[in-house]
Amino acid sequence: MQLIKSQEELQGFLDDLRSRQATLGFVPTMGALHQGHVSLVQRALQENDACIASIYVNPAQFNDPKDFECYPRQEGSDIHTLAQASCTAVFLPEYSTIYPKGNTASTEVHYEVAQGLEGKHRPGHFSGVVAVVRRFFELIAPDRAYFGLKDYQQYLVIRAMAAELNMGIDIVGCETVRDPDGLAMSSRNQLLREQDRTTALHISATLREVKAAYSKGERKGLAALGRKLLQGCNGLDLEYFEVLDAKSLRPMEHSAEAQKDEVVALVAARVGGIRLIDNMRLC
Repeated sequence: MQLIKSQEELQGFLDDLRSRQATLGFVPTMGALHQGHVSLVQRALQENDACIASIYVNPAQFNDPKDFECYPRQEGSDIHTLAQASCTAVFLPEYSTIYPKGNTASTEVHYEVAQGLEGKHRPGHFSGVVAVVRRFFELIAPDRAYFGLKDYQQYLVIRAMAAELNMGIDIVGCETVRDPDGLAMSSRNQLLREQDRTTALHISATLREVKAAYSKGERKGLAALGRKLLQGCNGLDLEYFEVLDAKSLRPMEHSAEAQKDEVVALVAARVGGIRLIDNMRLC
């Protein structure tokens, strides 16, 4: 696996691929890799001649400085994980490469899918996400880019950005990978204490219960059901639980698409001070 740290090294890698007309898949990460990230690399290698992953903890998408400081960093083990997954290359850029003008979040995000949920509870978050992903797309220009659907709203925002800018990159959403106990894999999980992890399991359990209710024909009160179940959990501070149209993130009653069984439940909560998000398609 090739380690790339400079823009010049990146350009040499890309020039070699293009000289061979090889296709390239891109997996952007903030490190602290787990099997969910590995699954993205594996998917990229299945669908492309080569895969490049990036490791960059983006300060612009953290609206809480303490969250940025506490975010787990383990570059050595991450590089080993990517090598074991047969990733072709890993890009470890400097801050100045990503933000050459020192401006971390100047991108205005006006997409409808960005306005609620994370957009509401984490002001400026999607500005930072769009800024860094756009920069990576400009630097790498992959054929396809792979995103885990645990960050479902982020996937929709990135897809909207790539379409608006006509970047010619296929944005591929990959299913959430879960631990055997049902907890969605996340880099933040390693920050959970043992008792907090047990509490966090209520998140996926609630999503499954809401999905079961939907499968039985229930259409009203699903979000209220999810909120009721989670608000009763000691040690869990619920931020939101919503059931929305899976394409537009509009409320079900305002979306014709939702009547075609394209519905997703989305949740954010803090457990032991650690913020976790999850979602589940209900059909």
